[in-house]
Amino acid sequence: MTRKPKPLAYAEYIVVRLLVTAFLAAPLRASLAIARSIGWLLYHLDRRHRQVAIENLLKAFPGQLSQCEAEKIAKRVCQNMALVAAEMAWATRLLGPRTWQRYITVENWPLIEAMRTQGKGGIFLTAHVGNWEVVGIAAGLAGFPLHSVARPLDNELLDEHVTRFRRRNGQVLVPRKGALKKLLTVMKSNGYLAFLIDQNERSGGVFVDFFGRPASTVKSVAVMALKMQAPVLMAFAIREPGEFRFRVFIDGPVPVEHTGDKERDIERITADYTKRVERIVRQYPDQWLWLHRRWKTQPTP
Repeated sequence: MTRKPKPLAYAEYIVVRLLVTAFLAAPLRASLAIARSIGWLLYHLDRRHRQVAIENLLKAFPGQLSQCEAEKIAKRVCQNMALVAAEMAWATRLLGPRTWQRYITVENWPLIEAMRTQGKGGIFLTAHVGNWEVVGIAAGLAGFPLHSVARPLDNELLDEHVTRFRRRNGQVLVPRKGALKKLLTVMKSNGYLAFLIDQNERSGGVFVDFFGRPASTVKSVAVMALKMQAPVLMAFAIREPGEFRFRVFIDGPVPVEHTGDKERDIERITADYTKRVERIVRQYPDQWLWLHRRWKTQPTP
């Protein structure tokens, strides 16, 4: 029997729907300005996440950022989160098969064409950089419908709302629980998978270096790439200057090879793509999700 959502869940859902309505009722420029104001407000009201972001920044850039500089970046990170919401509301109006290239530029497209010609399908890895939802939209509109692995949101009503949005753009969402069998079937039919790989893995992850600290990282991506010998590319949707402009940067391919030592192969591949995430985050620190406790899980002494 489905559980009835709690009153707080209803309240959050209503607030989000009202924000989406407000974003679309205003002109695009005004909508983005409203989003930045909301981000500014969140920075000042949400003390817990503000402190997480500032602490993460100071540890990731030791001796390179002052307290004031870390606070400025953390404020822009909160604004980035609000901008993602506004941009996704507008994406339903602006992005379509004939219009998406006006707003999204794909850099290093030949890497994608090379993946296609191999006829093995492929794996796209991304991170919470810029507007990560743009990666799935652009892939679907460019003829690469993605099967995306996603952890359901804690708020079931919001989760349904986000799921509908993603499906509208050609994505097929696969719950993490029991996903491996489904994903292997997709790969065997030369399909394309997508993973967000920059969040803390509470258990069963592999520890690799991320900004000089061990970070527990999902290892199922490397396991699958090794098993299927599928090409792996990174894709990051960076917000560009201007109104509703994005650059999808393609990086790779990530080397996938068997050496006979499975555990070491998994660690090497995971470390490789994590290092690529770090490089893009260093370039655009104000567009990454520093609000998340990325290093929460640590190796057992």
